[in-house]
Amino acid sequence: MSKRILVSLSDYQRQQLDKLKERKAFTTINQAIRSGVDLLLRKESVKRWDNQVFFEYEAGMMSRHHRSGVLLSIRFQKELNYLVKNKAPQLKRGVWNILRKISQEENSNLEVKQLEFKDYFLVGFVFLRKKWSILIRYHDKEIIACRIIDPTNQVWFE
Repeated sequence: MSKRILVSLSDYQRQQLDKLKERKAFTTINQAIRSGVDLLLRKESVKRWDNQVFFEYEAGMMSRHHRSGVLLSIRFQKELNYLVKNKAPQLKRGVWNILRKISQEENSNLEVKQLEFKDYFLVGFVFLRKKWSILIRYHDKEIIACRIIDPTNQVWFE
């Protein structure tokens, strides 16, 4: 049984989706919605989503996780610790496991959705019977964790 979801888009959001469609990021608005593009566009605080955002976000502060080897921004790690304190202690371990799996195998069994830019991916995983997502990007063959999105579609760390 399929579930239908009604999504209303503002003129601005529709223009953004049309621009992405022209770049062949996806073929239909439904596909864009499934890919999570609408999630980013609906958040007023995410009006720009390009390399400049990440240059500002990372500010040159990176460190490599000692077990997984994944390159992480210092800010991501600090805010992940904050999230763990407020959500659940097991989440941090779950996130590290997800990032480790991504770094070890390209074709993992994780749900990976490509976003509007070729180096950005939304990785879905189940934790405490709810679906979570991590927004990651590839940069010079390195994996960088950028955002965590909780089951209520709240984007953390704006």
